[in-house]
Amino acid sequence: MARNHTCKFKVSNAQLERIRQDALAKGYVRIAPYLRDLALEKSRVVEDQIYETYQIVKKISEALK
Repeated sequence: MARNHTCKFKVSNAQLERIRQDALAKGYVRIAPYLRDLALEKSRVVEDQIYETYQIVKKISEALK
């Protein structure tokens, strides 16, 4: 995988330690892959919810025709 983009954000020492512990608990050795996977997973969940809402609205719209 190309590593040509960097995301930076500020966290406190306590937050960093919690992130580190969460990553280790899920089997990650490094924090970056854990955060990347976590962000992509959350994005996918939102996309799925939007798609489900679209399908419901589409069915209602078709029923009203």
